[in-house]
Amino acid sequence: MDGYRTLNFQEIVANQQSILALTVPVSDDPADGTLRTADGSNAYQFKPALTYDAAADTFTDTETGTVYQDNGKGPSQPATAIP
Repeated sequence: MDGYRTLNFQEIVANQQSILALTVPVSDDPADGTLRTADGSNAYQFKPALTYDAAADTFTDTETGTVYQDNGKGPSQPATAIP
């Protein structure tokens, strides 16, 4: 790709923290996730596991569709699934 080149191992090691901090959006839609790397050579797509509905103040599991509502017990207790 014009204007880009592959880093060699020494360059990856020298810039490891910056490389690991990179997050590249897949699209303009946050639900599509981001690309990140754990080794500087491969990218992996990360997608959010939950979506937030501000109007209902709930979170929905993106895979199962289970809707969760804060149970008021704080972060140490799991949220309550809405039947």
